[in-house]
Amino acid sequence: MRISTTQFNTTGLNSIKDQMSGLLKTQNQLATQKRVQVPSDDPVASAVIFNIQQQIGITTRLTQNAEGVKNFAQQEEIALGSSTNVLQRVRDLLIQGGNGTFSDSDRNALADEVEQRLLELQGLANTKVNGIEYLFSGFQANVKPIDQDSSGTFIYNGDQGQRQVQVGTGVTVSASDSGFDTFFDIRNGNGQFSTSANLANTGNGVIGSGSVYDTAAYLPDNYSIQITTTGSQLQYEVFDGGSASVTGPTNYVDGQAIQFNGISVNLSGTPAVGDSFNIDPSIRQDVFTTVKNIVDVLRTNTSTPAQAAQLQNGLNQSLENMDRAMDKISQVQARVGSRLNVLDNQIAINTDFNLTNTSALSKVQDIDMAEAISRLSQQQFGLEAAQQSFARIQNLSLFNFL
Repeated sequence: MRISTTQFNTTGLNSIKDQMSGLLKTQNQLATQKRVQVPSDDPVASAVIFNIQQQIGITTRLTQNAEGVKNFAQQEEIALGSSTNVLQRVRDLLIQGGNGTFSDSDRNALADEVEQRLLELQGLANTKVNGIEYLFSGFQANVKPIDQDSSGTFIYNGDQGQRQVQVGTGVTVSASDSGFDTFFDIRNGNGQFSTSANLANTGNGVIGSGSVYDTAAYLPDNYSIQITTTGSQLQYEVFDGGSASVTGPTNYVDGQAIQFNGISVNLSGTPAVGDSFNIDPSIRQDVFTTVKNIVDVLRTNTSTPAQAAQLQNGLNQSLENMDRAMDKISQVQARVGSRLNVLDNQIAINTDFNLTNTSALSKVQDIDMAEAISRLSQQQFGLEAAQQSFARIQNLSLFNFL
């Protein structure tokens, strides 16, 4: 077989190029510590690497989502905790207002503090997360949720939406709670009905908050307890919203429960003939209105027994409404606490999942350093041998023997 000089040179150079290419590939692998640089290095491993990297990327984004929601939940937990502290202080002031030794001036001082607490409560309800988004505005994060109109009525400007954020595979968590659900969706009275005394009463009768003792017999309506008399005996008669008599006339006994249509209420003191007491179905009353009403109750003038009774009726009604508001905020706090537990657990799951995937990715993608260093030495030796042999053979010529 005849081998030309050109063919010999081409073959030798190609051999050296192959050796250099292999050496360069190994050097790159050692520099990056990655076995698979391009898909052609290992097509099967490349597909596995792509899938694992995609899973890591998705889990990382879900963890970032969870951390963001956790920040919202922690801010909400702080705001609700502070709100509870404010309401507890208002409740304490309300109870102090019922102290028989307090003068009107003393109660006015209590009312002044309650007014300041009301402003504090509004500020907490208008909390911003990171100074950017309102916490309790629902979907309308840029809208101030709580405000008052010109008449002093409290208004909720947000919506009832709850942003749902995916934090794990099949796991979605609410980012926050709306201000409507937290501060406005509260039933007054005992949750089923509320009691009150007619402001025109002249006696010192005091009505309790009452309860539903028979749910099957309970008929919601706007009832009125009217005080009448037969001779010297005080009596009461209950009328429904259509002015139809429900029960009575019945002799009035101080402190004895009045029961009808599944409702039980206590009436104490000495009401006057013509006095009336109302029992109405519970309606929504926001916590701000409840606190504002407490201010008005504490400013009640008590120069007469009838006014003192009005104060006591107002205190009883306000205390019942305050407890309902505090219960509602406590329920929201419990939801936030559960949400934080879910988030902490999911963050831990995501972290473990990424650690497992990172380990699997390393096994598929990373290089065996000892093997690569040994291979590099062999390739260097092979390249040097190829270069030396090519140089020596290249110098051979037939003219050297002529």
